[in-house]
Parts: sequence; structure tokens; C-alpha cells
Amino acid sequence: MRKLILVFIAVLLPLGVVAGPASYFDVPDTAYASNVVIDIIEHNGGVWFATGNGVNFSYDEGLNWLLYDSKNGLISDDVSAMLSLNGRFWVATNHEEPLPGGGGYYTFSDGCSYTDDGGNTWNRIDFGSSGLDIPWVWGADRTIYDMTGMRDRQGRDWVFFTAFAGGFLVSQDGGISWRRIFAAPRDSLNFERTRAGQDTLYWSNRQFSCVADTSHGDSVFVWSGSAAGVHQRIFAVPARKLYSDRINNAALCSGCSAGSTTMFLAGDRGVTKGKITGGPFITRFESDGLPGSYTTAVYQFGGRLFAGTADSAAGASTGLAYSDDLGDSFIADTLSAVVGTGRQILDFAVMRDRLYMAAEEAGLFVSLDTGKTWQHIFVDSADTTPADRRNVVRALDVLADTLRAGGDSGLVTLYLSPTGSIDSSMFHVFPENLSSGGRVIRVRTQRYGYNPADSTYDSLAVWTCNRPQASGTSMVGRSRNGATWINLQPSAVMYDVGFIGDSAFVVGEDGIRFTRTGQNPTLTLQVTDSTTAVRFDLDTVLSMMVFGDTVIFTSKHGLAISPTRAQNFKVFRGNLDSLGADVVVNYTQINTINPDSGGFFTYGLTGNFVPALAMQYRNDGSSWLWASGRPTGSSGEITGMSVARYVVARDTLGDSIGMKLRWDAVNEQEFAWNFAFNGDTAFAATNSGLLMYNDTGVTIAWDTIPFVDSTGRVLVSPDQAVYAVRVVDNTIWVGTDNGTVAIAVNDFTNQRVYGVVDSSDETYAYPVPISIKQGQRAGFHFVVNSPTGADVTIEIYDFAMNLVKRVFENRFYPQGTYQGFYSGVPEWDGRNGRDQAVAVGVYYFKVLYSSGETRWGKLAVIP
Repeated sequence: MRKLILVFIAVLLPLGVVAGPASYFDVPDTAYASNVVIDIIEHNGGVWFATGNGVNFSYDEGLNWLLYDSKNGLISDDVSAMLSLNGRFWVATNHEEPLPGGGGYYTFSDGCSYTDDGGNTWNRIDFGSSGLDIPWVWGADRTIYDMTGMRDRQGRDWVFFTAFAGGFLVSQDGGISWRRIFAAPRDSLNFERTRAGQDTLYWSNRQFSCVADTSHGDSVFVWSGSAAGVHQRIFAVPARKLYSDRINNAALCSGCSAGSTTMFLAGDRGVTKGKITGGPFITRFESDGLPGSYTTAVYQFGGRLFAGTADSAAGASTGLAYSDDLGDSFIADTLSAVVGTGRQILDFAVMRDRLYMAAEEAGLFVSLDTGKTWQHIFVDSADTTPADRRNVVRALDVLADTLRAGGDSGLVTLYLSPTGSIDSSMFHVFPENLSSGGRVIRVRTQRYGYNPADSTYDSLAVWTCNRPQASGTSMVGRSRNGATWINLQPSAVMYDVGFIGDSAFVVGEDGIRFTRTGQNPTLTLQVTDSTTAVRFDLDTVLSMMVFGDTVIFTSKHGLAISPTRAQNFKVFRGNLDSLGADVVVNYTQINTINPDSGGFFTYGLTGNFVPALAMQYRNDGSSWLWASGRPTGSSGEITGMSVARYVVARDTLGDSIGMKLRWDAVNEQEFAWNFAFNGDTAFAATNSGLLMYNDTGVTIAWDTIPFVDSTGRVLVSPDQAVYAVRVVDNTIWVGTDNGTVAIAVNDFTNQRVYGVVDSSDETYAYPVPISIKQGQRAGFHFVVNSPTGADVTIEIYDFAMNLVKRVFENRFYPQGTYQGFYSGVPEWDGRNGRDQAVAVGVYYFKVLYSSGETRWGKLAVIP
């Protein structure tokens, strides 16, 4: 069996490794696999390396190394990404296949696998048609470059990965189910068009890096780096967002919060609270005290929020609830009369200090003490039997001391005394025919012809929304005196009426219609989100509310808010898809520029190609996002590294107006393959070595950490690229292009290096080449086969076979294998016998044994 040699340097004991001869390990179980490590993570108390020859890991800080590869669990040897999440180890692998016709190889992604038992068993995710049927995860051009994840407060394990040309995928159940998610709808369309050969892949689908941010409480924050910048995705828990599809109506409270009117929404899954401008939203459910999941109506009065609930849109009423803490929690009312089939609470109205409630067949109720007690009122006291449909109340409207109640027998107008008793009443029954329906589900009073001189109105009109009882039709009714009615919009199913100035609006299944003259509302209002262009009015609109200049429409699929009297709108949709991000923000080089007062600017994100992202949780409790940027070809992009952090946002007067995410370039020369952190200290793995970030508060500087031990020995040449870095306990692990270095965090001269050399050749130098200017030395690997040992001499010759220097002469070595100074073998420092630096070029070395045996090897010297 072929063997690999593990080479390490141990300089100081605190790192837990004692210097000694090289250790030999057999493949595949115990071996150090590769000199090139592209990723490093901590898992189950050990350090794990991603290499092209498998996954290397050690549980004893490098004393012993174990290996998983294609011979003992992995699909393939080439590891491109790893993740440790709550005891589960994830790995993404790839393999090569020849190009059609020869001339090279494709890199084929194998998807990802995981193990829950340290590698004894492996589970491969089947993305194919026989499994999850998610295309473009396996195959060419789909390497999984990065993985991240977190456990949310509901105990769900979220796993994300970025696949080149395969997009951004997520699972919230620990890998049982997966879905590709997009930053914007156009990315999804473009992705499919690309696969059909119709389009060029949109750069947002070229995904390279990702990181989860665990510092935001209940919500899941994840960042991904693409060829189109950085995408921030926020997945809010239901309680922290608009978590209803259908919004039945809205209620407002202008004195409930400082600086903004509070908005309450009756949704099909609970009650949502927000601002009159929209979010942020919170939603409360049955678990928060509501007696039912479906909210039929909400109303705010006297510092108390009321909510009627049911088990479904057409189901039985589950009763009344109230909240005394602005909708944060609810208490179920004991009013049993409004519980049951046909007793949904549909409307509220206030007259003076009295609160009225309409509850279908349960009738009309009034409370004189802000809902502490309720009294049933018969609209028609002459007949209190269920047969009298006048006492079925579905809609309410108040003007002065007039209370209008809509129900199954049309419209009842009650004229009340100052104490609330009924002085008189007027009934209007709508006929059932081809242009009229007898059931009134909404009633509203319009006042128009405003006279600013005395703040009065010239006229009023009563509007109703009607449904058929039997043979009639849906329609809109309008009357100037309550007795004579005109029927408008026959057959149109309308749900509410509202008014802006003298214009009247009716909303329903056909969207939003209006009239400026009080005639048939045939004009249509188009409602489109001013930012996203999402169309709202094509939906079934359920309610309308006007508050000053603000207009609110609710519908079966969200709400639209206009702060400018229906001139422009913002549309809000409830997100019931737990795998659909609630917020997606795309940060690019151009939209993160920081202008200064002198007309100049500083970079935010340096380039839109983002190969690395990482979160730093700092000692002051703040979180910084680190991003590596490279140009994609667009004007203005540069190579560099950036930091994004939340800072105080200020207006033109310097007053605080909240927090904003600010991006700042902290390096405009190097990009990073990886980042790592030790408290407030940041490390970057770059092509120019391992860099350490030093922010004094006045200047920003980067220090290069040389790979040199306390004796001055160069362990890895400084011109070697660094691909991976990770701080594990008290050690900084650094994966370079030629060996892995372990550095003590409290003493950067306390270093050791791990590397692999091929033992099939028993005589060779290491490393090759060496740089004299960088202080490198060549160590020699040789084998003494004689059981009694041998005296050994090593000499250096130039290309013309002239003796350059005798490194050592006739040193006795027992039988065994020797590897450079690790075995006490002197090294060559690149100088001749006169202590002069030799010229750049190829040199040979000769190993002479006292037994007469001679072996040769070759090395090279570079500047």
C-alpha cells in the first residue's frame, strides 16, 4: 500500500505537539492528504480540512490525522465546501470527466452528503429525478463553492449552499427537502430560459459564497455572494411579519405610538400590527389569546383593540377578543352569544362613548364600558323571533346620532337619543330582481360639498353593498335621503365603499371603481406598487379606509397603502412560504458608494464578483459582514475587501433617523479567499499571504503574518497563496498553496507546518524550489537501509557538476527514514563554501553512505 508522510514542525509546547521524527500513516484511514487546503472548519471539537484528496481532520491539534475520501465514504475526493451544524457534518464533492473528443476535463459536481456519526455512515442527497428532482445541482459547471447554516429558535436546521450556475439552494428541515431560491422573479425566469438555451445566465444566479448571521433573534439572516454583488435575505418568523393572505379590514389608532399611526389588520391567520406606512409587522395568533385563527374584523376604541374571530371565512364564529397592550396579546371575551354558526362579528361602529358591534344572526350589540359588558339590541323589537331577519346585522355606519344597520332585510336607520335609546327608525327593503339584492353587507355615509367657511357639508349620500337573498343580484345602492335609491353596478360583487373628497370608491371582485359625480362608479383605479410594479387592483379588494391623506385598500392577497390620496402606492403581500425570503436586498459596487462632503466618494463594496463572505461577532456586541470583491468588467469596480455594519443614519440636520447598513472598503488591492476572526481581530486568506486587519480608529492597516518560526526558519514561502484560514480555540489554522500552518493566537512565532511528500521517491529535497532572499532552506529526505546504520555525507553540485558545498560529512544515522531538520538533518541555506549566495538555477545533491552507496537528487534556487 502506498504511504504518505506527515511532516510537521513543533516549536513550542503550548500547541500540544512535541517535535520528533516524521509519522507514517496509511491511506485511507490515517493520513495527511494534501498540501493544498481550500477550507477549514471546526467540527465536534476537531479541525477539518477540505482538500482535493478528501477531508482531513484531527481531534488532537494535529498529532494524528484521519481521512475520508472516495474509498471510505465520500462520493469523490475533490472537496469544495464543508459545514458543521449541530453535530451534522456536511460536505460537497466533485469529480472530473473527460471533455467530449478529449483535450481536457470537466469538473462535475456530486452534490452534497452528510454524516451524523463522525463518518461511520454517509447520506447522499438525491437531487435527481429519483429523489428531490431539483435539476442543475449535479453535473458540469455546478460546483458547490460554499455552505452555511444555523438552527433557528424553533429548532429547525437551515442549510444553504451556493452552486456555480446552479444557484442558491436552501433547506429548513436539515436536508430532507430543498429548493432553489432567487433574489428576484427575473432571476428565476432567466435561469429557466438559460437552461432552455434561450438566454445568457443572469449574473445573480452565479453564486459563490454564503454566510448565515445568527445575531438577529427569531429571524434568519443569510448573505450570498454572486457575480452580481451581495444579496441579503431575511426569513422572518410568522410573528415578525405580515402572516396572512386575506386581509378583511383595517383599523387605525393615531395615539397608539409616537410619531406614526398604528395600523391593525384582520387577517385569515391572525391579527397583524404595523404602521400606517406599512411595516415592520407583527402578527398574533390563537396561541396569543385569539379564540380563532381567522379574524373577521378588528376595531380600536378607547385604548382597547377588539377582534372578531371564526374558524374560516364562511365558518362558525369563535367569538370576540380584546387587547389592552396594542395587539401584543389578546384575551377571549366571555360573550357566548356571538359564538357559533351564522354569528360572525363583521363590523363595529362608535357613537359618542358607545361601541356597537354587528354579529350576523346574533344581532346588534352595544357596550357602554369599552367592551367590559355587552347588551343586545333588537333592531326590530316588534318581532324578536329568529324569523324576523331585520335583527340580522352585518354592517354598521354612524353619523351624528344616526346608526345605520345593514342586514338580511335591507337597511335599518336608527335615530338615537343622546343616551342611546331608539327614538325612531326607518326600514328600507331592497327588492330581489335582476338589478337589486336584498342583503346589505356594507353601509357607508358620504358627506360632500365641503364649505370651508363654516366647516360644513352641503349634502350627504348613503351607499350600500348588496347581495342577493334568493333571486336577486349583487349591486351597489346609493340614496340621498334614505328612502329613494338608485341601483348601481348591477351584478358587480362589491365589498366596501370609501370616499376621497367628493369622489366615491367601491371595491370588490372587479378591483376598484370610482365616480367623481355621484353617478355610476365606472372609472377604474389602477393600483401598482411604485417600486416593484406589483399590480394590486386585479385582485379581489375587500375594504377601503381613508385617514387624512392616507388611503388603505385590503384584499384577498394583501394590502396597498397610499400616503398621497391614491396617487402612488406601496403593496404588501403576506408571505406564507417559509422558504421564501421576506426581504431581499442586492448590494453592489455602485449602490454602496459613500459620498463625502467634498464631492468625492469612498468605495463600499469594491467589486461585484464576491468569492468570500464571513460574519464577525465583535466584542461590543456588533456584527460585521466581511466581503471579498473582484471586478466583473463593469466600470468602477476594483479588487478589494469590504466591511458592512449598521451605523446611525442621520438627516440633513444631523438628527438620528434610525440605523442603516453602511459598506466601507478596508482594502483596495487584495481580495480574500476566506476570512477568520479572533474577537475583534480579522484575518484574510489572500494570494499575497495571510493578512491581519488592524483598525486603530484613526487609520486602517493590514499586517502580513510571515510563516516563520521562533528560530527564523521559513516554513512556507511568503509568495505562496493562502486559500483558507480558521481560528479554532487557541490556534490559527492557515491553508496555503504548499502546506498548512498552525499558529498560536497569542504568539505568532509559535508555528508548525503540515505537508505531504511522496515517499515513493526515497531521496529528494523539500521544499523545492527555495528562495534565498526569503530565508528558505532546503531539507533532505533520505533512507538508511543498513541495520547497523551508516555515516552519511551530503554535497551540493551545480549544473556543471562542480562541488558547491558540502552540507555535512560523515554524520552517523541509524537505520530509518530521515526528513530534513525534523529528523535532526542539517539543511542547505543556498550558500556556497565561501558563504556566498549561489546563483539562481538548478542544482544537484549527492547522498554518500559509508557503505559505498550513492544517491542523487535535484533542487532549484529562485530569487
